[in-house]
Amino acid sequence: MPFSSVYRGDGSVPEDARPAPHDDTNAVVRLVANIFVVMWSLVFSLMINSSKNTYESIDISVHTFSTNIILLDRSLRTYGLTGREARGMLQDYLAHAVENPARADMTKPDDAGRALDAVGDALLSIQPSGDCQQNLLLDIRQQYHRLVEQRWGIVENVDGAIPMPLIALLAAWLTLIFGSIGYRAPRMRS
Repeated sequence: MPFSSVYRGDGSVPEDARPAPHDDTNAVVRLVANIFVVMWSLVFSLMINSSKNTYESIDISVHTFSTNIILLDRSLRTYGLTGREARGMLQDYLAHAVENPARADMTKPDDAGRALDAVGDALLSIQPSGDCQQNLLLDIRQQYHRLVEQRWGIVENVDGAIPMPLIALLAAWLTLIFGSIGYRAPRMRS
């Protein structure tokens, strides 16, 4: 822009040659908002990844637990007539577990847990008749103990909710983004 068009003889400067008011403030706000958005995006993505890993771990645990239930059922079937009572109690446990999935909340009665304990009691009452049945019964009891450990691991880890810090971070992140957009928006002229 030539000097003559910027400077007028009366000492005033035309509107288009003046810097916009609060130009530095807008630049600082924009910079700070961008830094917060980038940093919170990183934290948010890490928290999402952590939640994904938790859900995948629970999924693997449930599949392993289901597989071990099937293996225990087949072992009891292989054991013969003496294992029939324990096998029926295992089926009762499954019916209770499907009807009322266990949670870490111990204020409610745990019918499925009691049904699984009944399976253990039935296994303790079995008397093997020979060495082959003794070894098979030992294997069945080990499967049962593994099943109980896995059940409590699943009950302990299944909260089923997205972590509260993740929700709070998402809300703050969106608030900052939309707040910075609103701050930088041109003013409505009436």
